[in-house]
Amino acid sequence: MFAISIDPEARALLKEQHGAAVTIRTTPRHGCCGGNVLVPVVEPRRPEERQGWEKFESDGVQIFFDPGLDVPEGAALRIGMDKLFLWHKFWIEGLETQLR
Repeated sequence: MFAISIDPEARALLKEQHGAAVTIRTTPRHGCCGGNVLVPVVEPRRPEERQGWEKFESDGVQIFFDPGLDVPEGAALRIGMDKLFLWHKFWIEGLETQLR
């Protein structure tokens, strides 16, 4: 099992504007000289297809993990948010990137 927390400012915005749900999945990033790395991303929404996704709840926010995402046993995960004026981007700390 693992522990997950959400920063107060991120939790408040998720509840107010995004239906109190986040999806955590990986997305490929490509290097300039070849190769890929899968980077974990946080999207403020529920997954379109929920079958097979692991679902957790933290302080009233539903958290959906991609079924292909490997979360290490005993990990301490933290969801936060960067904000600039009206723009915001959610992030997750505690997951390592996965090389392909």
